[in-house]
Amino acid sequence: MVWNRLRYVKDPATGKRVSRLNPEAERITHDVSDLRIVEDALWDRVKTRQGEIDATPAVQGIKQSRFWEKRRSTHLLTGKLVCGTCGGTVVAAGRDYLACSDARKLGTCDHRRGYRRGEISTRLFSPSSATG
Repeated sequence: MVWNRLRYVKDPATGKRVSRLNPEAERITHDVSDLRIVEDALWDRVKTRQGEIDATPAVQGIKQSRFWEKRRSTHLLTGKLVCGTCGGTVVAAGRDYLACSDARKLGTCDHRRGYRRGEISTRLFSPSSATG
């Protein structure tokens, strides 16, 4: 068990309480073996195995890609709709609307109408649309 690991200070800009680590020399540490629920031998084997898994090329590739930092689409249909007239990408056109990007930005498509995102979702995902 560790005591005195953190201290709390008030951030003058926000007025909120912020935690700061105390130096290791100021921490009080006691071994409480009665609280262990896993034997040391098993713990060591598991940690060894985790290290082996972590060293595999697949895991290293995942860590290098840092996929969790990439921007993900907010909406389900983002990047999956195409214009029925020209085959161009359908993109957000305002907060709640979707429209053909070729018509809006390039002017190469005649289909200039925008559609509410909710209207498209309702038509695609309503039970009646599944039956045809």
